Amino acid sequence: MIPSDLKLLPKVAQCLLLCIAALFSPLGSACEYHGLNFGVFGMQSDRQSVLAARPPALEVTHPLSVDVATSEQKSVRVRYYQPDAYKNIEISIGGSEDINIISSGNISLNKLFGAFDLSFESLSKGEHQIELAIKGLLNGRPFFQVHKMTVISD
Repeated sequence: MIPSDLKLLPKVAQCLLLCIAALFSPLGSACEYHGLNFGVFGMQSDRQSVLAARPPALEVTHPLSVDVATSEQKSVRVRYYQPDAYKNIEISIGGSEDINIISSGNISLNKLFGAFDLSFESLSKGEHQIELAIKGLLNGRPFFQVHKMTVISD
């Protein structure tokens, strides 16, 4: 006669093997954030890791619109914040046909925070544009951004 404990051994072994196989099964999946092969640890949320890896943005602030008198010199303050991920940042300043840029046409950003004065004059009445073309490297890759300022001359 076989003791009753030994009769259960094959069933316990089968359950144990089934649980181990299910744990490492490539067919198991989880929610949309964890993907296939959920298994023991599974993949961490790709969306969260991508968002966490984004560097802070380069900030360049200036007035969007400026009123000036024709043929009168005007200065506006341009402020910036350049996080460490941004390198070799230069701002090229240009204007429409009837805007004379008095400040230096190219500004190199070399500090974390800073500001500079942008001086210009309008040569005729009307609405004109000043363009700040920002270029450099973001995490070693080329970076380019354009800011525009409207000049209204009376």
